[in-house]
Amino acid sequence: MSTQQLQLQQAVQEQLSHSSWLPFCQLLPKVELHAHLNGCVRSSTIRELVHSEHPSSLPEEEIARITSTGHRTLADCFVLFDAVHQLTTKHETITRITREVIEDFAADHTIYLELRTTPKDRPEHGISKRSYVSAVLAGMQQFRQAQPAADINVKLLLSIDRR
Repeated sequence: MSTQQLQLQQAVQEQLSHSSWLPFCQLLPKVELHAHLNGCVRSSTIRELVHSEHPSSLPEEEIARITSTGHRTLADCFVLFDAVHQLTTKHETITRITREVIEDFAADHTIYLELRTTPKDRPEHGISKRSYVSAVLAGMQQFRQAQPAADINVKLLLSIDRR
């Protein structure tokens, strides 16, 4: 790399690290191509569900770790997915989580969202794969009804657990 290219790269990095860029970047339209529904649940929603509906389902330390705003390891992500799976025992919860996830992406100026999830079969809670998908679709519809002018195109990608 030439000296000029290095200087340019350094100047760009200095500008990008400047705090004035943050508001600009926050306003830019965004595209999200790989958002897992269970990985995008609001931390406040997780804490609320644990405390109101599943008080003994997760230790406090684990709740604090998976809902912290800091860096998450890949292992933490899988703990989060498992925790959300434990907490989604009602269709209403699945619908709420879906609506909130889309609200959050829309608030971040996401204009295209590919939301992925694996339909869950939880007969012990009255949830079939079909009813799970219906609950997700209901959350998408609730968002659209509440914010019809929102500039976000949401696509649902269903994955298949082949185990």
